[in-house]
Amino acid sequence: MDISLKGFVNFITYTMKLLKILAASFVALPVIVTLILFLRNPPADRVGGVSEARALENAAHNRTALHAGSEDASSQPTDMPIDKLLGGLLAPGFDEVSCLSSGLDNRVLTLASAFLYALLTNRVLLVDQGKDMADLFCEPFPEKSWFLPVDFPLKKRFKIFNQKSPHSYGNMLKKNILNTSRESLPSYLYLHLAHDYDDHDKLFFCDQYQTLLNRVPWLIMKTDNYFVPSLFLMPSFEQELSTLFPQRDTVFHHVGQHKVLPEVDRKRPIVSSTPSGKQNLKAVLITSLSSGYFENVRNMYWEHTTVTGDLVGVYQPSQEKFQQTEKRLHNRKAWAEMYLLSLTDVLVTSAWSTSGYVAQGLGGLKPWILYKSENQTAPNPPCGQAMSMEPCFHAPPFYDCKAKKGIDTGALVPHVTHCEDMSWGLKLVDNQDEL
Repeated sequence: MDISLKGFVNFITYTMKLLKILAASFVALPVIVTLILFLRNPPADRVGGVSEARALENAAHNRTALHAGSEDASSQPTDMPIDKLLGGLLAPGFDEVSCLSSGLDNRVLTLASAFLYALLTNRVLLVDQGKDMADLFCEPFPEKSWFLPVDFPLKKRFKIFNQKSPHSYGNMLKKNILNTSRESLPSYLYLHLAHDYDDHDKLFFCDQYQTLLNRVPWLIMKTDNYFVPSLFLMPSFEQELSTLFPQRDTVFHHVGQHKVLPEVDRKRPIVSSTPSGKQNLKAVLITSLSSGYFENVRNMYWEHTTVTGDLVGVYQPSQEKFQQTEKRLHNRKAWAEMYLLSLTDVLVTSAWSTSGYVAQGLGGLKPWILYKSENQTAPNPPCGQAMSMEPCFHAPPFYDCKAKKGIDTGALVPHVTHCEDMSWGLKLVDNQDEL
């Protein structure tokens, strides 16, 4: 749930009680992932690259035939327990497996992360377009496509890739099949960087293992994380990142707005304030799957006047009731609402809100965050302003690659710190004292 509004200073004085109610009403939503493929030193002829991939797929099929049964079994959807419908938030028949391949706001965040990683490692970024990518995202490269060809030979294996797959990077490290001294490397590796990744998967964020990955032609990544903050902790990327982003808390704003998403004109806000005599008209935009938040706020302003005498209009563009995986119209509405939120003067988001992260980054806004309730009790104060416009990395590694021991990665450098809405998360902030 996200709220954006005009004249927030006046608004907050008479809605503190409402904020406490909203903070206590946090609802967890399903986790989603994005699948992305990287090519190292691609051939000039794109078809040649696909042919090479087809050859490596045939070789891989012969080597992994014994493992196919277990992978196929793990890819089969199972009946969802009733509690996974989140008390009716999700529709009956909800398919958890399909949900893990969708989710617009998470896809935006992971695409930005993958784009930056490809840029830093001199790779070509190819994206599995699924059912609706071409309809929702701009092509960032003139006269070129970043979408994976529909007949790409490895594509049929995407749904069965998991942490135990023979070509899983973390699994191969765990079994000591893969190491930095090995001369012969696979033609492709699967990188599992989703929220449930383990300690071996997280070695992706260690410089010495990046050296190994640089020698692998194809990398297939599955992630549901905005992992950019951890890239800023890797010495090999430090100089390039400092050059690209002298103001470190603008990474998603620049990568998202100028490379992946249509550009927003901040000088022409959609939500405007127009005077009527001595009264000001303020607009409150609420985005949520449920209509409950909208109805509560709307009724409050219908039944009571504001202390300043201002008129308040409350709007909610859609009420989808539940997340509708890979449904094109549903995702179009989500896109439109994130854009509307990004164009407002002041933004209020709920804790952990990935759609809020997209809106604040796209609009260059530091939102007010409704903190998550604990034990059904709203925190005091119920909200606070974010340190930066950057999204939060929800599942960062806590590992010192050189010392090979656990460490607080949110305390290593001034520009990477813990998130306001998730104490273990990491986010980028701008620290001018370093410059």
